[in-house]
This record gives sequence, C-alpha cells and structure tokens, in this order.
Amino acid sequence: MNLKRGISCGISEMLSRISLSANFRTGFRVLLYHSVGTRTDLKTSGVYYVTPDLFQRHMSILKELKGISVVGFEEGNGYGDTLEVAVTFDDGFKDNLSEAVPILTELEIPFTVFVSRKHIKYDASEYLNEAELKELAAWPGATIGAHGANHLPLAPLDQSEIWHEVHDSKNYLEDLLGKPVLTMSYPFGSLNHVVRDVVEKAGYLRAACRHWGINDAYNDRLLLYRTPIHAEDTERIFIQKLKGFWDWHGRFQRDQKIYE
Repeated sequence: MNLKRGISCGISEMLSRISLSANFRTGFRVLLYHSVGTRTDLKTSGVYYVTPDLFQRHMSILKELKGISVVGFEEGNGYGDTLEVAVTFDDGFKDNLSEAVPILTELEIPFTVFVSRKHIKYDASEYLNEAELKELAAWPGATIGAHGANHLPLAPLDQSEIWHEVHDSKNYLEDLLGKPVLTMSYPFGSLNHVVRDVVEKAGYLRAACRHWGINDAYNDRLLLYRTPIHAEDTERIFIQKLKGFWDWHGRFQRDQKIYE
C-alpha cells in the first residue's frame, strides 16, 4: 500500500469510527469497476482491477445488507428511504464477460458496461470484441453504454471533435447491438460544460463521470457521480464506500467547479 492510499484509508477509517449513524445514507450510488481479474493500468500501480474472489464478496455484500436496493444505472433516482446502488464497468475488459457476468447473473444484479469503439475494433486482445460484446449484451440485467469512439479525453477537444466522439460511439453500438444506447461514461472523467451539452444533444439520457460522491434527486443525470472500487478494497472498505466515508475525495477533485 502506497503512502497516498494509506492516508486515504486512515481518514476514511477515522470518519467511520466517529460517525453517529450506522445507517446507509439514502441516495443513488454508482459503483465504478474496471477489470475483474486482469491487472491493468500498471502506471497507477494496477489499482483499477479486482480479483474475481473479491468481486464475488463485494456483490454478496450488496445482496445481503439491509437498507440497499440494487438497481440498474438507468433506473436509480435518489428518491426514497433506501440507498440505491448501481454496478458499472468502464472500458469493457474481456473478464467482464468471463468473470463478472456469471457472478452478477447468479445474484440477479443488473449492471452496465461502458465500452469504446476503439477498444472493441482494434484493441481486442484484452477488451471484448464484437462477438463477445453481443454475447454480454444478451445476458439478463446487462446494459451496454458508450465510452467514446476513440477513448479520448473529451474536454480538450473542440466541439465538432466532441460530437464525433460521442455521436459516432453511440451509432456504432446501436448498429452492432440493434438496440438504443442511451447511457455513457466520460473517458478519463474528462468533461466540461461544452462536453456535457454535446452529450445531451447526441441523445444520451444519462452519463457517468469520475467525481466521487452520491447522487440525489437533484443531480444532473448527465453528470452522475460514481464511487471507484480498487484492488485493495476489502469488505470493510467496500462497506465504508457504500456508507459514504470515502466521499470526502470529491471535495479535492480539480474538476469540482464543473458541477457547481
């Protein structure tokens, strides 16, 4: 565990110990996974993956804990007296199909996989190819969302380039799968007001970013916060994240002004 991770764990553990409530905060929490078993992003210490065993334990917790309602990404709204939780994956790794889908299907947990056209067509050694994506999309509870045509950070692009990234990605997936694609996640969490408005114009109804936090009934549905899940997230840390003890990260993100 590196120093930054150790400090984060310490702060979140302290917050969990001084909390006066044992209940889950109500709202709509979107969990962000990447790969399940494939070690990725070695430049960031490979944190963006979980083992199949750990993923199984996380999903079992979701089904067992009282006060949680597991919903699809396109369904959560932040109303009511329970915590709504959606499971999402970015990038579309092959192990989402081979490792995650059997666990999610057995537990009857809906899920959304956000995929990039570039990964599917040209980088398929570790990502789902077209045939595998079709197979995944056919499973009960599965939803496919877009993740940019070329998996580029969108904020630095001009408006026409942004349009091609989000519009072409949507059209490609709809042609491939034969069904509407109405959700997306922003590659690398890169966005601004221009990106958000182009995404709306392209016909998306919901979009997920990488801003830490929980959503309520008033959150912009094209700027939905998520809770990243990492390789070292034990059951205790996972429950802490569900309860919001890691949401303080959102206060220190550079792009917070986008949401104000």
